[in-house]
Amino acid sequence: SSQLKNLLENQNMIKGLELQDLQSRLSKYASDKRGISYDKLYPVSWAGDRQAEERHREAVFKIVDWPADDKNKFDYLMAMLMTMILVFNADFYTLVNKEKVEKIQLKYIMILQRFLRSKLSAKSANTKFLEGMMLIAHAQEAWEISSTFKYES
Repeated sequence: SSQLKNLLENQNMIKGLELQDLQSRLSKYASDKRGISYDKLYPVSWAGDRQAEERHREAVFKIVDWPADDKNKFDYLMAMLMTMILVFNADFYTLVNKEKVEKIQLKYIMILQRFLRSKLSAKSANTKFLEGMMLIAHAQEAWEISSTFKYES
């Protein structure tokens, strides 16, 4: 909850990522100790397109559910590594030095792969890694749907 409050107070980041709409919805729930549910952020018919809403919901749930270990417990390191992979995804931005950003992302991808292999069986690690790489596409899809259909509270 305090991390969410700190993020919500960073106006430069909010404006730079065009997250004002999401910020206003998150602010309502920042002090809620029970957490934020998808339905609180995106009520029924928020986009006015049922198929887009369902694709968005599926993408968000895949992203949220992914960083769990073999005992289905949230794994902080897995989440942080995936966050870095998404942050350094050169396809999300128009960049002057795209190659440098791609190299940084590749380093985090390699770290994630090694981390998963050290923590899980070979088969589970490979499956988890492939699912993680698909999160890049899921994040892009969720972003595009959110950007296309602006929720008005």
